[in-house]
Amino acid sequence: MQLNHREIEAISAIYDQLTDPGNWQTALDKIAWAVGADSAMLVVMDQTDPVFNTQALSSGLDPEKYQQNSIHVWPYEQAVAIPAILGSEPRTLIYPHECWPAEEYQQLHSVNWLRDVMGIYHRCCMRLNAQESWFDNLIVNHNSLDQGLDVHGQQSMFNLAPHLAKAIQIQRPFLMLKHKFNAVLAALDKLRVGVMVLNSQNRVLLNNLEAQRILESHPALRLDARQQLRASDGEEELQLQQLLSQTQATARQEHHGDGGVLAFKARDQYQHLILECSPFVDNLAEMQGEIPGVLVYLVDVENNYLESVKHLNRAYNLPKAEADVAELVARGLSNHEIAELRNVSLNTVKMQLKSLFQKTRCNSRVELVRLATAIAPPLYDHSPVDK
Repeated sequence: MQLNHREIEAISAIYDQLTDPGNWQTALDKIAWAVGADSAMLVVMDQTDPVFNTQALSSGLDPEKYQQNSIHVWPYEQAVAIPAILGSEPRTLIYPHECWPAEEYQQLHSVNWLRDVMGIYHRCCMRLNAQESWFDNLIVNHNSLDQGLDVHGQQSMFNLAPHLAKAIQIQRPFLMLKHKFNAVLAALDKLRVGVMVLNSQNRVLLNNLEAQRILESHPALRLDARQQLRASDGEEELQLQQLLSQTQATARQEHHGDGGVLAFKARDQYQHLILECSPFVDNLAEMQGEIPGVLVYLVDVENNYLESVKHLNRAYNLPKAEADVAELVARGLSNHEIAELRNVSLNTVKMQLKSLFQKTRCNSRVELVRLATAIAPPLYDHSPVDK
């Protein structure tokens, strides 16, 4: 997939704001520019914790006027347009004017208010993630009666959507940390997920205490003498370096990938360490010019992520049997171990797992654990060094 220069700049801006969760305006300006729109909005509504909620506007919108959106738009569209967006598959373009008969749409108070007060004539919406625990919606607007999203703008929306969805997901721990501790990088030691920031040469600039613990205790990963991340297994080392290289290229605006995930085997065929990479650009200049680079999350499945899994169970309204299986999967138990512990047949466990994966849209145990820690990033109640 060949990206144009506007899309590349927009992707860079999306990853720029990872450590500054309140600074979406520049990214939305670039997104609007890339798709040929006059303005853009991002709305994230979370079912588990309002700290994750986001409403952000590009500079082409008046924030004081937008505050009236809940009065003049939401009540008139929540019964038709909102269900259409919620019911759509992620990365599907939804045009509000297509949700009503043409004459009825033109008579809506919301349409007239958007036109007369906000100057918006055309809108296009896109749900970004498939998660049940939060709803995110990108909206792009046009201020001309005769102009809407053209075919090139539609393709740009599709090209940018995976990056915006990724940024929303990986930003969740930073949002929680900023809310709870009013500081981001200094508070990373509170996370029970390993966090590492690698510079452009893949050298570790920062790692929290959980990342240090994992590197010291888990045989799959280590730091070499140059403070570069290495895998112990030859095949896994090749996969790791390819993933880091591709992610670095995206951070330098030379590649369109959004990172990726590796799962490392600890015993038998089951994977007990999950590594996730994302492009990282530090617009706060806290890293003293060492990046663009890579942000790495390390999830040790041997950890107790019970609280995260409970949030997942509530978000997806899982029945007790499947919720119990999800908790045991997060503890790293095999199908045989789960069957023995729950005193059920192996076939029952397999059927419950299949249903669990279908409901959460996961394809593996790895994705299930990643989803749980994304929904509710796990925190230490106190400093891990005091454990």
